[in-house]
Amino acid sequence: KAQSQASAQETCKSENIKTERTAESEEVDEKAQSQSSAQEISKSETIETQRTIEIKEVDEKAQSQSSAQEISKSENIETERTTEIEEKAQSQASVQEISKSENIETERTTEIEEKAQSQASAQETCKSENIKTERTAESEEVDEKAQ
Repeated sequence: KAQSQASAQETCKSENIKTERTAESEEVDEKAQSQSSAQEISKSETIETQRTIEIKEVDEKAQSQSSAQEISKSENIETERTTEIEEKAQSQASVQEISKSENIETERTTEIEEKAQSQASAQETCKSENIKTERTAESEEVDEKAQ
């Protein structure tokens, strides 16, 4: 009986040790598996973070390019407007010069017409005086003859 009990205790002790070792082994496996999972998650998160950073950089570049294009577009529109304004100003200046030139021409024409009219009037006066002078001379001749 004592030997049987001793054998049973040895078997029990051996099984307990096996059970403990199995439990420890399972704990080690679980820890290893847990660490492996944690590493995978960490790796996945790192990749995700990198992708997020890359996407942000791409977005920022796209936004920057878009802004640069907007600025360029705006500057082109401004340049076009400035050119239009300059062309209009130049056109107005030309119109004013033409108008000024026409006004001067009109003034000269008016002066010439006035001078021509004045000369015609002077010629008329002169003609009238010549006729008077002739009549006066004729009248004097008639008087002389009569005397």
